[in-house]
This record gives sequence, structure tokens and C-alpha cells, in this order.
Amino acid sequence: MPPSSTLTSSPDQYGFRYWCSFCSKSFAKGKRFYAHHGVLNGNGPKYGLFCTVKIFRYKRGSERLCDVEIQKSRKVQELCQSFGIENGMKKIQFVSLVKAHMDEIWTPIFPCSSSWNRPLFRDEWVLIEDFLGKRFQWFVGSDGSLPKLSRTRQTLNAFVHYSFHCTSGSLVVCGLQGSVTEGCYMLKTPTIHSVSESYGDTDKGIRGIEEVFHHHKCNYICKDFIIPEYNRADAVGSCDDVTSEGASEECLVGIDSSCDSLLMPSRPISAAPPPYMDVFNN
Repeated sequence: MPPSSTLTSSPDQYGFRYWCSFCSKSFAKGKRFYAHHGVLNGNGPKYGLFCTVKIFRYKRGSERLCDVEIQKSRKVQELCQSFGIENGMKKIQFVSLVKAHMDEIWTPIFPCSSSWNRPLFRDEWVLIEDFLGKRFQWFVGSDGSLPKLSRTRQTLNAFVHYSFHCTSGSLVVCGLQGSVTEGCYMLKTPTIHSVSESYGDTDKGIRGIEEVFHHHKCNYICKDFIIPEYNRADAVGSCDDVTSEGASEECLVGIDSSCDSLLMPSRPISAAPPPYMDVFNN
């Protein structure tokens, strides 16, 4: 199946731009996006690496919609960095997210053979992010809840609270999903609830913040962080019974002193040919 492709993307956090070839059949879908296998092309150090192309599921992708997602990505990168500095933790990384305009779209000779989940147009914008694999998991829900079948992740739970504390109560980060790679949490672009309701259609504002803190239980990392006034009674109750269970579980084995290498490969890979056949012939 021939690949479709994008034009050159917006710059990533290191200033590099790429264009992407990707297949039309999605390998996963969420509430808002279809996810497609892709390969990065260009002169940056990620040339030839797998990526995920995210296509808006229920609406035609626009530059404005992509900008909102990138705004979220940049905000959590900023919060993640300050969280690591203030708490001496470098266990959390969020994947890089860029936008790109469509260029070529594979169109089948026979319409019935199309793999597209919905029609894709050349005037659309799509999002490109680092590939995390197929088996990522939810750590914290978009309402602050913890999945029933997973153990409490103290660091991620505290990061949710820290986002509120660090921004003086203007927002909270939640909806954390991804994978654990080399002792570091690698996460996709999350949900942000803000007082200003400026982070897209998943931003539920103050109501969303209240909902997150209704489910949140403080632990040894976040017990001294500020809490919402409207949630103080519930939050104080949970802080009095601060949970330290799982602290040793959070000391992940094999963690690098810096997780930057996961997003900025140190080895030269630009000479390697893109692995098209592995992606597009499956």
C-alpha cells in the first residue's frame, strides 16, 4: 500500500523540521484521534525513526486545532522540567509534538479498498509525535482517577498535583498515558483543565479541576503542595493519611541520570535508510 505524506513540519523542541510518510490504515484510535504508523524524513537526528501521525477523528484538522495541542505539549514540557528540578526527579518525559500540512494522499483505484477511517483532504493539518509503540497504558485518567487494575504511581500522581501548585491554581494536568521506557515514564500529550479554559475542547475549566482533586490523594511528594480552596476539606483528609505505599516501586531500575537521550538520540542515524518496508507492507 503506497504511503501518504506531509509537507515539512513545524520545528520540534530542538529546532529540527521533518516531513513524514505514513500508511493510511490506523493502528489505534482514541476519543479524538486516529493513530497511523509513520516514518520521519529530513535532516534532523530523528531521520528514519518511526513516528505516530495523529488525524482528528470527527473533524477536518486545522492549523488552529493543531496549535492548541502543541500549546498543551509545550506547557507540560515546561512543567515537567521544573518538576524535575524542584523535586530531584527526571523520571517523566512527554513526547515531542509537531504539526504538518498534508501533501500527498494515497487514493485507491476502487473506493471499497480504502483503509481511511474517514476522508482525508490535502488542505488538512495533522499532528506528528514520537512513536511509543502499541502497548501504552493509562496511568491517570482525565478526571484524576487511577486505573483500578494498575498500582498507584506516586511520581505521576504527584506531578498532577504539582501542575496545580506550580501555576498557583490556574490549571491542572491529567489524562496521563504512555509507557515506561528505560526507567522513565514516556507520556503522550495529556489533558489540561484550566481556569481560563484555553486548552481545547477537553478543557473542562474549574469543573475539571474540581473533579481531578475529588479523585486525587496526596502522597509523600505532594503533601505540602497547595490545594484548591473549594476542595480543601476532601484534600486535607487525604493528606492526613498521606500514602507512602509504592515509594520503593517508584525507584525504577536502570534509570538514566537524564532522559533527554530518549528524545534526542546521541548516535548518528541520518545515514540509515527509512524502514519503509517494515511499516507499509504490513
